Amino acid sequence: MTGLGILLLLVGLVLWLTVMPAIGWVLMGIGVVLIVLGLILGMAWGFSRGTRATY
Repeated sequence: MTGLGILLLLVGLVLWLTVMPAIGWVLMGIGVVLIVLGLILGMAWGFSRGTRATY
């Protein structure tokens, strides 16, 4: 999810700088949201795995 967010952010940045600024802004916004969600879900998943002791 984070990788897709970074990809959308970069594509949005290129579009914003070149031909379609409005679509670029939308893609950059979606990309940032996906990056944040990916980081939060990754931290939650890592925290849940780290607190469970399976010996």
